[in-house]
Amino acid sequence: MSGPNDRPWHKPSIVLYLKLHYATRIKPDFDKLWAGVKDTAPAKSRVAMSQDYVRDCWAKESEEFRAGIDAQAHEMHRVAIEEWKARRNVPENTAEKYHKALEGLNKVGIPLADALSERLGVHVVIMVVGPVGKEEGEVMLRT
Repeated sequence: MSGPNDRPWHKPSIVLYLKLHYATRIKPDFDKLWAGVKDTAPAKSRVAMSQDYVRDCWAKESEEFRAGIDAQAHEMHRVAIEEWKARRNVPENTAEKYHKALEGLNKVGIPLADALSERLGVHVVIMVVGPVGKEEGEVMLRT
């Protein structure tokens, strides 16, 4: 499951290579290769064979070309991280803000704990530790 607060992952360069160049550099030659073996190879081996072919194509590309794809992948990840940081919902670092963020915990936490307990057949405890605004920022445990 993913959501707006999930950190973007850094795609490997070969994944970006496949995305950008599949139609022009990989598919035409792979289709010819597959046409030559499809009568003798099981259909489900096409995916594994395709992945091997992509790795071979990637290895045959020049160092300069691969470095360009690497740089592009790093830049895309950097931009994605900046966008993620700008939109994520993180409470400000004050005891009052943490306390306000936790006010709705009972609405979510209790039904979640009950559902997990019923599903798993065990006792479930959700524990939150943090500063409490109305207690002058004293760190307290809430279950």
